[in-house]
Amino acid sequence: MKKNGFSINELKRDLKKMDYHYMAIELTDVCNIGCQFCCNVGGKKRGVLSEYGLQILLNMSKELDFKGIGFTGGECTLYPYWERIKKIVREKKIVYSLITNGYWAKNFSTTYELLKELKNNNLNSITVSYDDYHREYVKEQNLKEIIKCTHLLNIPLEIQSVTFTDSNLRWLNELLEDGYDLRITFFSRI
Repeated sequence: MKKNGFSINELKRDLKKMDYHYMAIELTDVCNIGCQFCCNVGGKKRGVLSEYGLQILLNMSKELDFKGIGFTGGECTLYPYWERIKKIVREKKIVYSLITNGYWAKNFSTTYELLKELKNNNLNSITVSYDDYHREYVKEQNLKEIIKCTHLLNIPLEIQSVTFTDSNLRWLNELLEDGYDLRITFFSRI
């Protein structure tokens, strides 16, 4: 059955032909910050995956035996059906990761409790976007709280950074001095 020229059965058929193991889902392009380099215009609501669309994709990931899902956005934790996601992934035993700017990690207890809840709901890794651009909006302390809590909860963490600058090198050295084993990926700004 086609809806607006789109056939779920055709998509499933095509995906079965491909050797995919993970599904990436952009939940929203809404973001609470406005990094100047970003393709998402910070804060301007343009697109949100419907709850129906989310349900289809999560069911499809199980049917096609994907090993996991990566949730991204804008800022995926701003997705209006975020609580629904946590329930579905727990019930269906779907393993997932997420990419965030970490704005929510304002103190240790809040960060620890949220990450513990997500891990108990099958979170298997987290990526935090952090660099000079993100630092304009999200405090470095938020990143440190995430690092501490993911370490304590044994959640794999990656930090992705768009630029490699002297100020990035400063906070990177500070983090490494704290003794954490960090995976950091740097991207070039084009």
